[in-house]
Amino acid sequence: MFWTSSLVEYLDTAARKSAAYSERHFFLFGCLAWFIPLATAIDYLVGEPFYDTLFIRLSVSVLALPLVIVKRLPGYLADRFYLYFTFLIGYAFPFCYGHMLAMN
Repeated sequence: MFWTSSLVEYLDTAARKSAAYSERHFFLFGCLAWFIPLATAIDYLVGEPFYDTLFIRLSVSVLALPLVIVKRLPGYLADRFYLYFTFLIGYAFPFCYGHMLAMN
């Protein structure tokens, strides 16, 4: 099937370009991800939140740890890191930010 192989090729190219564009900010993204769980503490300080998203926020912070050490990864892992980055963005945005936006 021609269209499935071209679709996979297109998605692979798009993921590579997205990771290459954001690569210079990986370390900053990884460090800033540790501030996401602090929003839970702020929610409790400001008032009683109607929902608990601490697990989601902590999972995003833990999954963002490899962004901090990406420069130290061996070659075979660094070559495929764009797949991990794509997974992380696909998880963090809808579940962390999208869920909080919908709940607020």
